[in-house]
Amino acid sequence: MGKSFVGDIGTIIHIECGRDVSGATGVLFKVKKPDTTTVDWTPAISGTTAFNYTIQAGDFNQAGTYKIQWYGTLGTWTGRGETAEHVVYPTFTLYES
Repeated sequence: MGKSFVGDIGTIIHIECGRDVSGATGVLFKVKKPDTTTVDWTPAISGTTAFNYTIQAGDFNQAGTYKIQWYGTLGTWTGRGETAEHVVYPTFTLYES
């Protein structure tokens, strides 16, 4: 996947869990935006070990690093997975790769 920019729509956020999560319920992506506000995104299962969320209008409304954790219930366990980070760049700004 290439870089993401403020205002992008349709980017797929893929979180690989490293274990079978196909039976997970109540799954959310808990997201901390660059300004530290938090939101929940509702992903879909991808295969048996991952979740995908497709970015909607307004999701990438800030430049910076988005921190994302999957949250849900799996058997008798309820909690969060590891933190993933996704960088969103401002529009019309050049960055070195």
